[in-house]
Amino acid sequence: MAITKDQTPDDLNLLQNELVYVVSSTNQAEEQFRYVFDVKLDLGAGAVSVARVRQVPNPTGYGIINIAKIIEPYFAATKISTTGTNQEIHRINSTDNNWVSLNTDTLKLVEVEFGEHYVHSGETDPTTDADLTNDQIYVIDGVQQFEDGINWTFDPYIPNDSAAKFLTNAPNIEYVDSDQYRTISWLGVATSQAGTIRVKFYEADGTVIQSEDIDISLEGGSDPNVSEDDAMQFFGCGPQNFEDGDVANLKPSNNSTLSYYSVRLRNVGNTTNESELKYFYLNESCKYTPYVLAWQNRLGAWDYYSFQKKSSRSLSIQRSTFQSLPGDYSGSSYSTQTWNRGKTNFAIKAEEEVTVNTDFVTEAEYAWLEELLTSKEVYHIGSVTRPIVLTDSSYLIKTGVNDKIMQLSVKFKYSNKRKV
Repeated sequence: MAITKDQTPDDLNLLQNELVYVVSSTNQAEEQFRYVFDVKLDLGAGAVSVARVRQVPNPTGYGIINIAKIIEPYFAATKISTTGTNQEIHRINSTDNNWVSLNTDTLKLVEVEFGEHYVHSGETDPTTDADLTNDQIYVIDGVQQFEDGINWTFDPYIPNDSAAKFLTNAPNIEYVDSDQYRTISWLGVATSQAGTIRVKFYEADGTVIQSEDIDISLEGGSDPNVSEDDAMQFFGCGPQNFEDGDVANLKPSNNSTLSYYSVRLRNVGNTTNESELKYFYLNESCKYTPYVLAWQNRLGAWDYYSFQKKSSRSLSIQRSTFQSLPGDYSGSSYSTQTWNRGKTNFAIKAEEEVTVNTDFVTEAEYAWLEELLTSKEVYHIGSVTRPIVLTDSSYLIKTGVNDKIMQLSVKFKYSNKRKV
């Protein structure tokens, strides 16, 4: 018996891609032959067998399976930090002094075992030979476009040189509010070199006023490893994360001239740069109340944007009514009072809808914000974090050539209706 893996997905891939395996067998002409595919997650002692699929060979004798939809229900955005007690991923440092969180269900190691099922020589009923060979891949709860192919070009996101990217398609310069929580993420797979995070604070003229190095493995994270939890990590890099942290030099309240800051990954020995520089500029105070939205981006991590311009709120109310008889029928005589009701409300439902607006944005920012409008996980990060549902049904694609000035308006409702 011999199974050959003729095509496999790349070792690191995105969940919404076509995760297709093609196999062949020297026994495919045997009576009642079927290919057997066993799909497993959470490998090790607690391995979970997700599905066993038996498949008739196609007309050319091959077995072909796409496992993406089989494993999709087991993936989710990382919402709770692996440090602290029920600490939101966005608010790393708010309940403890760990700066880094590991992944939970956003990146997983998946194994597919290949076998055969057929009537063996001397037998009358088919039997299964399982796990004759297998394949393992890391899968991230992310997506790329159809025209980009069936495999994800992940090399640019491996932190092993000074140009490596964080897990975001946001522009290199982002803007944050002085009290904003946020994270930034990277891959911690075995080929990663990330072991340190360097944060620098700057004055408006570019003068460095603080520089601190954070050891990832000592702050809730891990040095590069092959564990699925370690393979994706989050760093709390918002001004409020810094303020809540235990490094006095990184508290904005201790740096009154802070204008912007940068974040970069460095190696375990803290001798070389292992990622690009990401810059975060503090938003100036504005007369409107900012709305910070967070969403799961197309690489599985979290992105954030503060809507600085005028916002509006409206309340949609639905009422059911019934008609009651006025007066008192329970006594020896009948009487009415002015406060007796006729028509009465019951089952009142109220939904709040909010419209938020950006300031003028660049073409790159406008294109990136498309990911907000198409994300399945979006939240309003305020004094508390509330899940929201975007209600816009269209997104006008603009370019700098055709549209000199670009702004974006977003409408959303809170996922949980108001109690009345």
